[in-house]
Amino acid sequence: MISRQALRISTVALTLFIAPALLAIWAQPAVAQTESVIHNFTTGDGAIGPFANVIADSVGNLYGVAQSNTGGAVYELVRSLSGQWSLKILYESRPSDNAGAYAGLTMDAAGNLYDVSTYGGSNGWGAVIELQRISNGTWRQKTIYSFSDAATDGHYPARV
Repeated sequence: MISRQALRISTVALTLFIAPALLAIWAQPAVAQTESVIHNFTTGDGAIGPFANVIADSVGNLYGVAQSNTGGAVYELVRSLSGQWSLKILYESRPSDNAGAYAGLTMDAAGNLYDVSTYGGSNGWGAVIELQRISNGTWRQKTIYSFSDAATDGHYPARV
Protein backbone atom coordinates (compact mmCIF):
# COMPACT_ATOMS: atom_id res chain seq x y z
CA MET A 1 0.00 0.00 0.00
CA ILE A 2 1.25 3.49 -0.89
CA SER A 3 1.64 5.85 2.03
CA ARG A 4 0.01 9.25 2.02
CA GLN A 5 3.40 10.92 2.04
CA ALA A 6 4.53 9.00 -1.05
CA LEU A 7 1.25 9.92 -2.78
CA ARG A 8 1.76 13.59 -1.90
CA ILE A 9 5.31 13.52 -3.22
CA SER A 10 4.25 11.94 -6.51
CA THR A 11 1.44 14.50 -6.90
CA VAL A 12 3.86 17.35 -6.30
CA ALA A 13 6.32 15.85 -8.79
CA LEU A 14 3.58 15.55 -11.38
CA THR A 15 2.48 19.11 -10.81
CA LEU A 16 5.94 20.69 -10.75
CA PHE A 17 7.73 18.75 -13.46
CA ILE A 18 5.50 16.77 -15.79
CA ALA A 19 2.64 19.25 -16.27
CA PRO A 20 4.94 22.15 -17.34
CA ALA A 21 6.80 19.80 -19.68
CA LEU A 22 3.53 18.78 -21.34
CA LEU A 23 2.43 22.41 -21.61
CA ALA A 24 5.72 23.29 -23.30
CA ILE A 25 5.20 20.54 -25.83
CA TRP A 26 1.55 21.41 -26.59
CA ALA A 27 1.76 25.19 -26.42
CA GLN A 28 2.15 26.90 -29.77
CA PRO A 29 3.25 30.51 -29.92
CA ALA A 30 0.71 32.97 -31.26
CA VAL A 31 1.75 34.49 -34.57
CA ALA A 32 0.22 37.74 -35.75
CA GLN A 33 -1.50 37.52 -39.12
CA THR A 34 -2.23 40.28 -41.57
CA GLU A 35 -4.96 40.36 -44.17
CA SER A 36 -4.80 42.09 -47.54
CA VAL A 37 -7.48 42.51 -50.17
CA ILE A 38 -5.93 41.46 -53.48
CA HIS A 39 -8.95 42.08 -55.70
CA ASN A 40 -12.35 43.74 -55.36
CA PHE A 41 -14.88 41.98 -57.59
CA THR A 42 -17.21 44.34 -59.45
CA THR A 43 -19.90 43.94 -62.11
CA GLY A 44 -17.47 45.26 -64.73
CA ASP A 45 -15.05 42.38 -64.11
CA GLY A 46 -17.33 39.68 -65.46
CA ALA A 47 -17.20 38.06 -62.03
CA ILE A 48 -19.58 39.63 -59.53
CA GLY A 49 -19.26 37.61 -56.37
CA PRO A 50 -16.74 34.88 -55.68
CA PHE A 51 -17.73 31.81 -53.72
CA ALA A 52 -16.52 28.27 -52.98
CA ASN A 53 -12.86 27.46 -52.58
CA VAL A 54 -9.87 29.20 -54.13
CA ILE A 55 -6.99 27.03 -55.32
CA ALA A 56 -3.42 27.88 -56.34
CA ASP A 57 -1.19 26.49 -59.06
CA SER A 58 2.53 25.76 -58.74
CA VAL A 59 3.53 29.37 -59.48
CA GLY A 60 1.01 31.00 -57.13
CA ASN A 61 -1.80 31.98 -59.52
CA LEU A 62 -5.21 31.70 -57.84
CA TYR A 63 -8.31 30.12 -59.38
CA GLY A 64 -11.92 30.24 -58.28
CA VAL A 65 -15.54 30.47 -59.28
CA ALA A 66 -17.87 33.44 -59.11
CA GLN A 67 -21.33 34.53 -60.05
CA SER A 68 -21.35 36.42 -63.33
CA ASN A 69 -23.80 38.42 -65.38
CA THR A 70 -24.68 35.28 -67.36
CA GLY A 71 -24.56 32.61 -64.64
CA GLY A 72 -21.18 31.48 -63.47
CA ALA A 73 -17.54 32.22 -64.24
CA VAL A 74 -14.20 30.58 -63.60
CA TYR A 75 -11.49 33.16 -62.94
CA GLU A 76 -7.74 33.37 -62.49
CA LEU A 77 -5.91 35.94 -60.40
CA VAL A 78 -2.32 36.47 -61.56
CA ARG A 79 0.27 38.34 -59.51
CA SER A 80 2.67 40.58 -61.43
CA LEU A 81 6.31 41.16 -60.53
CA SER A 82 5.27 44.45 -58.89
CA GLY A 83 2.87 42.55 -56.60
CA GLN A 84 -0.37 43.70 -58.24
CA TRP A 85 -3.07 41.11 -58.94
CA SER A 86 -5.05 41.05 -62.19
CA LEU A 87 -8.25 39.16 -62.94
CA LYS A 88 -8.74 37.02 -66.03
CA ILE A 89 -12.04 35.28 -66.80
CA LEU A 90 -11.26 31.79 -68.10
CA TYR A 91 -14.81 30.64 -68.73
CA GLU A 92 -18.21 32.23 -68.43
CA SER A 93 -21.37 30.22 -68.91
CA ARG A 94 -23.85 31.44 -71.50
CA PRO A 95 -27.50 32.11 -70.60
CA SER A 96 -28.49 29.29 -72.96
CA ASP A 97 -26.40 26.87 -70.87
CA ASN A 98 -28.83 27.29 -67.97
CA ALA A 99 -25.71 26.63 -65.96
CA GLY A 100 -23.19 28.18 -63.69
CA ALA A 101 -19.86 27.21 -62.27
CA TYR A 102 -20.69 27.22 -58.58
CA ALA A 103 -19.12 24.25 -56.89
CA GLY A 104 -15.46 25.05 -56.52
CA LEU A 105 -12.53 23.90 -58.58
CA THR A 106 -10.19 20.95 -58.63
CA MET A 107 -6.88 20.98 -60.52
CA ASP A 108 -5.11 17.94 -61.95
CA ALA A 109 -1.34 17.45 -62.26
CA ALA A 110 -1.33 18.94 -65.78
CA GLY A 111 -2.99 22.16 -64.52
CA ASN A 112 -6.42 21.48 -66.02
CA LEU A 113 -9.35 22.72 -63.98
CA TYR A 114 -12.56 20.81 -63.21
CA ASP A 115 -15.88 22.11 -61.97
CA VAL A 116 -19.49 21.06 -62.00
CA SER A 117 -22.38 22.91 -63.54
CA THR A 118 -25.38 22.41 -61.31
CA TYR A 119 -28.11 22.75 -63.93
CA GLY A 120 -26.23 22.49 -67.22
CA GLY A 121 -25.18 19.67 -69.45
CA SER A 122 -27.01 18.18 -72.39
CA ASN A 123 -29.88 16.95 -70.20
CA GLY A 124 -30.19 19.90 -67.83
CA TRP A 125 -29.37 17.75 -64.78
CA GLY A 126 -25.83 19.09 -64.36
CA ALA A 127 -22.45 18.40 -65.87
CA VAL A 128 -18.75 18.00 -65.11
CA ILE A 129 -16.73 20.66 -66.93
CA GLU A 130 -13.04 20.58 -67.79
CA LEU A 131 -11.05 23.70 -68.57
CA GLN A 132 -7.96 22.64 -70.45
CA ARG A 133 -4.98 24.99 -70.61
CA ILE A 134 -3.82 25.54 -74.19
CA SER A 135 -0.22 26.46 -74.93
CA ASN A 136 -0.89 30.09 -75.88
CA GLY A 137 -2.37 30.98 -72.49
CA THR A 138 -5.99 30.42 -73.42
CA TRP A 139 -8.35 27.81 -72.04
CA ARG A 140 -10.72 25.41 -73.77
CA GLN A 141 -13.96 24.43 -72.03
CA LYS A 142 -15.28 20.92 -72.53
CA THR A 143 -18.22 19.14 -70.93
CA ILE A 144 -16.81 15.74 -70.00
CA TYR A 145 -19.97 14.31 -68.45
CA SER A 146 -23.66 15.21 -68.51
CA PHE A 147 -25.87 13.73 -65.81
CA SER A 148 -28.86 11.81 -67.17
CA ASP A 149 -31.49 11.96 -64.44
CA ALA A 150 -31.94 11.36 -60.74
CA ALA A 151 -32.79 7.67 -61.10
CA THR A 152 -29.78 6.76 -63.28
CA ASP A 153 -26.74 8.71 -62.14
CA GLY A 154 -27.90 11.59 -59.99
CA HIS A 155 -28.55 15.21 -60.74
CA TYR A 156 -27.68 18.75 -59.67
CA PRO A 157 -24.08 18.03 -58.63
CA ALA A 158 -22.62 20.22 -55.91
CA ARG A 159 -18.93 19.24 -55.86
CA VAL A 160 -16.28 17.76 -58.11
